[in-house]
Amino acid sequence: MDNFKNLTEKFAYKENENTVIRPVSLRTSPRKKVANSSLPHKIQKKTSSYKYHKSELLYKHLDPLPDLLDYNLKLVFCGFNPGIKSAEIGHRYGHKSNDFWKIIHEAGIVDTKLTPEDDESMPKRFRIGFTELVMRPTKNIEEIPAIEMQHNVPRLINTINTYKPKVLCLVGRGIWDSISKHTNNSKTKKFTWGLQDQKIFNCKCFVVPSTSGLVTIPRIKKLEYWNDLKKLVEESDK
Repeated sequence: MDNFKNLTEKFAYKENENTVIRPVSLRTSPRKKVANSSLPHKIQKKTSSYKYHKSELLYKHLDPLPDLLDYNLKLVFCGFNPGIKSAEIGHRYGHKSNDFWKIIHEAGIVDTKLTPEDDESMPKRFRIGFTELVMRPTKNIEEIPAIEMQHNVPRLINTINTYKPKVLCLVGRGIWDSISKHTNNSKTKKFTWGLQDQKIFNCKCFVVPSTSGLVTIPRIKKLEYWNDLKKLVEESDK
């Protein structure tokens, strides 16, 4: 009898203290997925963070370009951010493929041919200033996350409304898109190039296509917008 009892105890099932039972239905982590899907702004921040930090490290040796502003300006140009060449030479629209300096002369906004090195003299010489949506330089705008652009909108608005130029020209539609999204202005009207219907700035706001060589809009069409800008500046500065 004792032998039989010993045998049953020997072969009886015993739960090992190290045994972990994992039901199939609990092997995934649905709680984490639900949390992420309910916070799209966190997803955007997470997916853009790698490119953002990578570009910061890649170009950390380059200094931002300072604003070139003054009071009583008739026109202020605002770009996305400085390009690599511009940051390297310390002057705006510095890459040889950028059409900015040629087109402002052809449109009659300035009466003489200029180069990037002339940018610092523009506020006193022509009453034309410069600023950027994002101050740090990158190779292209794809290296600037949308959330970073949004973050810089209040600074830009405050800067323009402090100096009060007659006309603000945004060189690139994406700048206006960032401003509109931040201020909920994008819901009011479909975008068109040129003068914008807005109450964001205490001056007139005009949008032209970027002068980058990567932009595919025909040059003759771009020049039409710049000619319209010249007329607006002249009318506003009377």
